[in-house]
Amino acid sequence: MSTRPRLDVAWDDQRAFLAVIDGGSLPEAARRLGLSQPTVRARIAALEAALGGALFTCAVNGTVLAKQALALACHVRAMQRASEAHLADRGTPTTIADLYHQYLTGPDRSRDDLVLAARAMPDLPPERFVLRTDSHPAQLAAIRAGLGIGAVQVPVAMQSDNLVRLLRELQLEALETWIVMHEDL
Repeated sequence: MSTRPRLDVAWDDQRAFLAVIDGGSLPEAARRLGLSQPTVRARIAALEAALGGALFTCAVNGTVLAKQALALACHVRAMQRASEAHLADRGTPTTIADLYHQYLTGPDRSRDDLVLAARAMPDLPPERFVLRTDSHPAQLAAIRAGLGIGAVQVPVAMQSDNLVRLLRELQLEALETWIVMHEDL
């Protein structure tokens, strides 16, 4: 594998990776995930491209793991478990006040994101976040890994089996949605 892996690896690619390991083949992984086999293969290819090397070889009896895949699988499984474990360790917050006693992930320098965080928790200084980054995918990865609680768009969070929705009544901001298409459509 390359010594310079990318850090922007998609969770869906990693989920496909685990499904291939657990299912033993691309067709079984596709069935488990409810996806087509070409989609699973594309996710594996994207993960391999991000990491700079092959994770599997196809054989007559199914898929054979490369040595690097075994090491990666441990980390991906830990990410798959880590969200619910965080709540087990720190307790499940039921109010905004409870969040002040949690490990939180949040923005670093993004003015818009800092304003949203300040609206939700006005007395919380940014230094209180255990992880501060302006990359939303990095925040999501940290939340999935159980490093802390953070804000995630509901449709994005619903794609992750291991995230737990908290404070349902809290809405930080409604996002405007623009759909652009050709006028003939």
